[in-house]
Amino acid sequence: MAVLFADDDATFEAVTEDGFSPEQTVDAPTVIGVGEATIVTGDEGTSFAFPGGFDLNSFALAVPQLRIGNYMGTEATIRYIAINTGDVEIGNISLIGFGLRHNINQYFGEDFPVDLAGGFFWQSFTIGDDLLDSTALSIGVQASKRYGTTFAFEPYAGLSLDSFGMDVSYESTASGEPEQTDFSFDSEMSARLTLGATLSASVVSANAEYFVGGQSGFSFGVSFGM
Repeated sequence: MAVLFADDDATFEAVTEDGFSPEQTVDAPTVIGVGEATIVTGDEGTSFAFPGGFDLNSFALAVPQLRIGNYMGTEATIRYIAINTGDVEIGNISLIGFGLRHNINQYFGEDFPVDLAGGFFWQSFTIGDDLLDSTALSIGVQASKRYGTTFAFEPYAGLSLDSFGMDVSYESTASGEPEQTDFSFDSEMSARLTLGATLSASVVSANAEYFVGGQSGFSFGVSFGM
């Protein structure tokens, strides 16, 4: 899975902290912005530094996932990965997610034209002990139509409401001295549209999808199972 960052995501309007004179507003790097600090000068030769980011255009991660179903039209999905990066500054990376999806069209009879499901998915993603800690929740509905049996093609679409929050904590030496930086992104809801398709043959299937919302991105995968 991958998230693509736009140019607008790389900077934000930053304001110097209280006590620095004169107060200034500049375009400073976000956590994905350029690695160089933005330094402004003030009265009597003072300076204020806004730390640089990680200089990222995108972020991608491969995660194994287990899907178990179905019981009374319900299936459970679990994904988990833990990576030891070997980098002292970054530390370990871990992701865990859990979700449920329930078949809705079973209540409308066999002649209902599409397969319809509703469900939720919760996910936690962390980097290091305190560097980054984020949680996401998605609640929505998906519709699909399957064509073929032995070799099947199944386009699908989904509409969901997503909530995302993140805490970041890191040490910067942009000003010449170690300085701890902590900030949080409060959870907020946003709508997301997903478009994708699955190809299946026997016990193997592959899917690809693109989603548009608060942050656009794509994912693809290969599955084995009945």
